[in-house]
Amino acid sequence: MHVEQVVQIPFFQGLPAEALRQVAANSTMLALKRGRILMSQHDAAEHLFFLISGVVQFYIHFQGVDDLLVGTMREPGALLGWSVFREPYRYTVTTRCEEDSRRTPKSCGSLAKSSWNWCRRSRVSATCC
Repeated sequence: MHVEQVVQIPFFQGLPAEALRQVAANSTMLALKRGRILMSQHDAAEHLFFLISGVVQFYIHFQGVDDLLVGTMREPGALLGWSVFREPYRYTVTTRCEEDSRRTPKSCGSLAKSSWNWCRRSRVSATCC
């Protein structure tokens, strides 16, 4: 990712230039197709995601009932995977790409993937956390 892309994400606005460079160096852009699972409920939360474009849906699985839709997100810059910040560090919902993005045909849109390990090691961990 480029620093110019990182500063467009509200979560990172106001960070010092060096911190933004580190975030950019440790982040990647993903373009996911409709129907793709971004994270699964109960999996280890190792990454933080930010929605750049497109739409995702959140599901909670209930044994014997199947998956229940509990929310939809389409707000650019939205943080996904906040479970990286809280014990037991497991995703609490399954997140699925729902709609194609107008900007990225045949994809759920763009997502910025950032490593929680970077945030933990970083000098600005208090800002991240």
